[in-house]
Amino acid sequence: MMNNYFVGGTGGSGGPGYGNGLGGSGGDGMGASLNCDIQVRDGNFIMNNAIQQDERGIYILHGAVAAAAVHDSAESYPQPRCHPETRAKMLKYLHHWALDKNIQHNILWLYGPAGAGKSAIMQILARQIVDSGRLGGSFFFKRDHPTRGNGRMLFATIAYQLALHAPWLRAQISEIVERDPSIVRRDIETQMQRLISEPCRSHPNRDRLTILIDSLDECEGPGHGIQEEILRVIRIGGSQFTIPLRFIVASRPEPHIREMFDSAFYSVSVSLTQCGAIIC
Repeated sequence: MMNNYFVGGTGGSGGPGYGNGLGGSGGDGMGASLNCDIQVRDGNFIMNNAIQQDERGIYILHGAVAAAAVHDSAESYPQPRCHPETRAKMLKYLHHWALDKNIQHNILWLYGPAGAGKSAIMQILARQIVDSGRLGGSFFFKRDHPTRGNGRMLFATIAYQLALHAPWLRAQISEIVERDPSIVRRDIETQMQRLISEPCRSHPNRDRLTILIDSLDECEGPGHGIQEEILRVIRIGGSQFTIPLRFIVASRPEPHIREMFDSAFYSVSVSLTQCGAIIC
């Protein structure tokens, strides 16, 4: 295997000398930076990890992403199902909430008992919002999974998806990560602030993008601390109307989660029961 790092173009040639004078010095090198690993397999050269200079941050961020947690990952199939009538009624409301410019809340909590169809609704809703061009990102938690159960990977994963889905955020997010690669290992409040809130704040007049977070109650950590911390960080970010984001969080109605939403002024709660939807 051979590593190559192409940093820049060669400098310009020096100017000609006149009489006894010396020629001018060469110009600075210009050109895109490129890092790559070259491997030889079966006699063929294979180049991996080619990175343009303005994409370095995205490449670093990709290494911290829980790819299995995204709504359309291979691990999301086969998808769960729910009662058709409940699904249609709830999906209509959620889709309207996500896209309506006049909605005054930035955070919605969809809650219901196990087996009520929350994850099925969130999967279908994700595809619908993708079709509308307004999905910012998604994260589907799963208990006992090495990455999908890890709440510390949530905001890096969301930031990466925002960089892919919103071209107007890509350069800013990439630059932030390139300047400080350790951001992908920082606490979730710092990641939310620097990777998501700060870039979004520069674009207050954009159509709001929706972030979907499913099965928050399956996010693992000591006690319920990480779940409460995630909600606190979302509540702080979501209460800033200059940020063009909305959050839909689905979970079981655990007391500590309900308490966090009851204290949020910028949220709305929606109960999903086996007999239908009750909007609170």
